[in-house]
Amino acid sequence: MKTIDRIFIVVLDTQEKVNNLDLRVGRLEKGFERAFNTMDDISVILKRHETEITSNRAGLQRIDTRVTKLEERAV
Repeated sequence: MKTIDRIFIVVLDTQEKVNNLDLRVGRLEKGFERAFNTMDDISVILKRHETEITSNRAGLQRIDTRVTKLEERAV
């Protein structure tokens, strides 16, 4: 086998490997994008829940204040 033939085979093999890498990198990028989108969605939900918790705490504090005043009047 001539040297040029061996070089050609190596070049074709390398080209095939590069094409396979491109496909794999593309799949990885899509996976990362899905993961980041999911994390963004979770972040939005967490912020909403934090707002609801803060609102509930404020409401509970108001109720506690009213109950304390009623208890003081009852005594």
